[in-house]
Amino acid sequence: MKASSRFREALQKMMETTPLDEINVTSICQSCGVHRQTFYYHYRNIYDLLGEIFLGEKVKDLDKSKNAKDLIMALVGYAKANFAFLKAAYSSSAHDIVDSFILSKSMTRLLEIASTPEGGSLGKASARLLARRMGSFIENEFSHVFRDTDITVTRFERKMRRFAQLTQESIYPAMVRMAEEEGGR
Repeated sequence: MKASSRFREALQKMMETTPLDEINVTSICQSCGVHRQTFYYHYRNIYDLLGEIFLGEKVKDLDKSKNAKDLIMALVGYAKANFAFLKAAYSSSAHDIVDSFILSKSMTRLLEIASTPEGGSLGKASARLLARRMGSFIENEFSHVFRDTDITVTRFERKMRRFAQLTQESIYPAMVRMAEEEGGR
């Protein structure tokens, strides 16, 4: 296994039990059995490593989502499977890296959905506007829920299911109308 893969794996495992702000390069290197210089050959710091982890992450069933609710639930599935890791990242100074990950995944898929008849068949400008707004809205909700220090997997899922339902019923249609009005068809 490559050193960079070992670093990614070690950091994710450590974050399941230790807050990110308490993890240092030395502890990651010791966990991997690798010298510190090797770490700095690959990364500038721990946040650079964390960014690489999220850059390569895949969200199961995201590409199968046909609407905003499906998209949110795919992200919820990912979050449940990686709950301790995400909670540790959100409760650290690296929360913006997680926010960027959620935003990027949401916007990319929303842009694809908005271009389908089921998603509203928006023109390019309107679809981009909708993807940015909805992506930010989804990212903000994930961030808000994860910042609850007492959040559990069960409470997280319950809150996000309700959010997904409300989004599909009222928020997404309202944002589609706004995007049509502001972005043109």
